[in-house]
Amino acid sequence: NETDLHQVIILPKAEWERIQGSTREAAHINEKKEQDEVHLESKANLIQQKLQAKKLREEKEEEERRLIDLEEAKFQAAKRKEAIDRAKAYLSNQDDRMRQFHSALLLTKVLKERDAQVEFLKSRLADNKKRDYEEEQRQFKEYVLSEQEKAHQHYMNRQALCKDQLQQWVGQSVWSRGENSRSRIAEFCSFRQTQVCCPRMLWKLMFFCRQVQEQRDKISSRLAEQMGEALKKEDHRLARDAARREAEEEKKRKEREAKQKAAIESIAEHRATVVRNLGYFCLLQQRSLAQTTAALLFLFLHQAEKQARKEQEKQAELDYSAQREAIALSKEQEFQKYAKEIIETESKKTHHLYPLLKAWEEGRRLGSVLLLKKQKYKIMFKLSTKERQRHFQVT
Repeated sequence: NETDLHQVIILPKAEWERIQGSTREAAHINEKKEQDEVHLESKANLIQQKLQAKKLREEKEEEERRLIDLEEAKFQAAKRKEAIDRAKAYLSNQDDRMRQFHSALLLTKVLKERDAQVEFLKSRLADNKKRDYEEEQRQFKEYVLSEQEKAHQHYMNRQALCKDQLQQWVGQSVWSRGENSRSRIAEFCSFRQTQVCCPRMLWKLMFFCRQVQEQRDKISSRLAEQMGEALKKEDHRLARDAARREAEEEKKRKEREAKQKAAIESIAEHRATVVRNLGYFCLLQQRSLAQTTAALLFLFLHQAEKQARKEQEKQAELDYSAQREAIALSKEQEFQKYAKEIIETESKKTHHLYPLLKAWEEGRRLGSVLLLKKQKYKIMFKLSTKERQRHFQVT
């Protein structure tokens, strides 16, 4: 293509440089404008990202606070449950102690009644033995008197018969006198034999009665021995039953102590787990609270409020523990006074005080154990509260 040189404008060098500089300046301005637009867009995105991160951080903090409140609520529920279980266990132990003491009182009354029955049986046996002996002596005397009367009657009859025979013998003839003499001699011999035999019969009768008396004495002694053996067996049975009841009560007491120990260990383990979880959450909160002072101020105020509430709960728990200890001490004093009155009253009636003294000793030891457990629980509660306070201060 041919160019018309008349239409070509020739610019001086300075003007050309000015035009080139204006063109470069316009391009630079456009480039800077584009860079400013890009910078504004990136700044808006950065602000949006920061706002989004702040929102996520606040949501995370709110979730952590919610978890802490939930753990604290669980801990308070566990503490309330532990207090309820402890109160139930205390009431159960009080009931068991009174039940054991009343069982011992009943056993004492049973032993006293058994002694009375034994004394009554002994007196009755002695009266029966005396009455039987008197009855035997009376029957023996009556028998001897009757035998003597019979012998005397027989003797009188024989005397009358001899007199009659003597009169008949005088009136009879001489030839029959010899025969009658022989018969009279025979009768006289028979009569003499009878007189001789009567003391012998009496002696045999006395010997027989003595044998009967000895046999009755043997039977009475045998019955007394059997009764003594029966009483010994009854004593052994009562002792065995008492030992069995003591073994069962000891077994139940050990089971209760094992359950209480397992419950305390479970609560301690749960408390340690909660403390570890709280420490982990504390570390997370420390990392997140380092990014903003506003969250730190909010958390500080929140923890101050919780600390004040914890102090109030601690004071309420201490007041409740003091009131409960006063009630327990009053109950213990009432039990000791009641037990002493019962023991003093029963000591005037019977000498079987071993069950009552044993039950009283076990009840006093059980009351001491309960008071020690309460003191131990109070110390553990104080330590756990200090741990939580230190955790909140660190947070």
